[in-house]
Order: sequence, then C-alpha cells, then structure tokens
Amino acid sequence: MSQIIPAVAIILMAAVGMLVFSAVLDKILKINPCLAMGISMCCYIGYPGSQIVAEEVIRGTAELSEAENNVCTQLIVPRMVLGYFVAAITSIVAASIAVGFMF
Repeated sequence: MSQIIPAVAIILMAAVGMLVFSAVLDKILKINPCLAMGISMCCYIGYPGSQIVAEEVIRGTAELSEAENNVCTQLIVPRMVLGYFVAAITSIVAASIAVGFMF
C-alpha cells in the first residue's frame, strides 16, 4: 500500500500536466482544445489502443453521416496515432537524459 499511493499520485500529476500542456499548445497550434487534450491522452493508451479508441468514438457517434464519418476518421485518427509516436520518442529522449543523472 505504501507504494500504490505515490504511483497513483505520479500518474495523476502526469495526466494533469499533460492536460495543462495541451491547453497551452492548442493556442499555439490553433487546434480545438478537446482535440489537443485527446491527443495528449493517447500517451496513456498506446498505439493500437489510441487508433481503436478514436475509430470507435467516431463510429459510435450516431448523428454522423457516412461522409462525415470518413472526414472525421481522416482528420482525427492520424493525429491520435502521431500523438502517441511523439510521446514515445519524447519519453525515450527524457529517459536517456535521466539515465545520465543516475549513473
């Protein structure tokens, strides 16, 4: 139990930090704030999951026509997948810098 509380705290702090950072970046990149936060949350899901979740959310929206569904898929899914890959590369760079301080 003594290790669970700090782990949960770190996960929550990381999520809040990602949401705050994406709120700042949506102003710089001029994209929808909800889309920016969705892209940043793809870091937790991983590659196949981020694509599956994005496609299922688009498919689950009942009021979209087939043409609107295709447009949303072409706009959202690549951004979600790219967001994960950017996060993966950033975490590798951050880990390689942190290792230099550890040893």
